[in-house]
Amino acid sequence: MQMTLKKRIVVICMGIFILNTLFFVSSRPHLIKEIKECYASGSVIVINKHITDRIIDKVKTLHLLLPAAAGGGGDPHFIGFVNAGKQVTYDVQGDPNKIYNILSDKDLQFNARFLPFFKKGANIMGEFGIKIGSSTIDIKRDDSPPRVNNKPMKLDEIIRLEDGSVSWYGKNLLIKTKEYSISISREQLSTYPFTRHLDFTVSVNKCGVLQDGVAPHGLLGQTASGCQGKNTIQGNYKDYEVSDLFGDDFKYNRYDPIPKWVC
Repeated sequence: MQMTLKKRIVVICMGIFILNTLFFVSSRPHLIKEIKECYASGSVIVINKHITDRIIDKVKTLHLLLPAAAGGGGDPHFIGFVNAGKQVTYDVQGDPNKIYNILSDKDLQFNARFLPFFKKGANIMGEFGIKIGSSTIDIKRDDSPPRVNNKPMKLDEIIRLEDGSVSWYGKNLLIKTKEYSISISREQLSTYPFTRHLDFTVSVNKCGVLQDGVAPHGLLGQTASGCQGKNTIQGNYKDYEVSDLFGDDFKYNRYDPIPKWVC
């Protein structure tokens, strides 16, 4: 039976993708090491928004699955990226007044300050600190404007960064980089209407999370690379604590932007 033109195009595109993927991995020895570690744990790797469970020697099975947006909020609850066709939900209570890394990648660091909540033993996310290259962004749960490089933003303002952009529309802050789109909103818990907190969603852009050769990590970020193994997160939540809002001094840090020389 002859294939239709549409099927031929699909087969050709899949072949091109497989060849590109194998070339991408083979040209980066450090990435192969990370993939082998994940592979040994029975996990999968997300590359170019595709999930494959065979990538070391050859691609045997290719699952065309788009990772849905991940995120977190409330007291706080997390929704991980799609991994092997499944999307996990989990809680990380943390400790009050401590700062934890949410997503760590080569040019992006996303941290959250946990604040005490009325509910015993629970916390909420009350402030976010984000580094993109040499730029910093911070937003609090109150009505104060977000700040970019310590300068308050204006409503409906769009700021272009060297490695991305920041937009502020009402209660929503949108941050875009080469690999990610992050949406942050100020919310109130329905059961405690006077308790304000920050929610966020993260989606992966079309080029995927490995275009910079670094697999992401963090309380949420690791679910995009499949490196968490059998547990929801690697290690203990204390392993993700950083010393300040823009800190990168935690066990699984991936933040290491390439310095840009200026004459």
